[in-house]
Amino acid sequence: MADGPWTSSRVEAELRLALVTLRRIPSKHLFPAGLRSAMPEVVKGWGSYGWDSAKRPRVQATSEDIRAMDVALGWIWSWVSTDAGRAAGLVQDAGNILLMRAAGLTWEHIGQWRLERWAAPRARRRGPAQAIPGGNSITALRKAHRAAIAHIVLQLGGRLDERPAPAPYPDEEWGVSVAVARPGEDLGRSEHSGQPIVASARWGITRKPAR
Repeated sequence: MADGPWTSSRVEAELRLALVTLRRIPSKHLFPAGLRSAMPEVVKGWGSYGWDSAKRPRVQATSEDIRAMDVALGWIWSWVSTDAGRAAGLVQDAGNILLMRAAGLTWEHIGQWRLERWAAPRARRRGPAQAIPGGNSITALRKAHRAAIAHIVLQLGGRLDERPAPAPYPDEEWGVSVAVARPGEDLGRSEHSGQPIVASARWGITRKPAR
């Protein structure tokens, strides 16, 4: 990790690099390889080469990359997804929001994941739907993300000297509208399976009420 003061942008950059490193770590062939030959490849004529499709070489993560990844992910396990994070006012799944955003997911995908985690399972059990912690609009997701980043910066002894990015549409807000059926009722029938629909969601732009 580069030297310098810890700021919000630096923490976000380190989390993104941690996810890049995680993708570079091989997830297959983790056991010792079997028998291999150290003999060089048999020399062939020039006509024997170039028949196979070209493959992009895999960039392997270095030991320094892995060390930096462990440190950055440790911020989440130690300070965000713990009782300390709850005490700081972070939403319950703030760690997941940080990881998904660092992996490049859009706010819409993150909101859809939260909907499926909090509302849909309870609706399928015909029970009361649990409110999504902190709300599920993009404004709420940005707020939860900034709060978690700020918490990490403060734990690292950094400074909060950056202003949050302004909303692209000051009079509009991306959000999700959720409909959950009551026990014994449904919202229609699925076109694919014909089964009753007990929960549905729709993303869209809503006009903010005039103040």
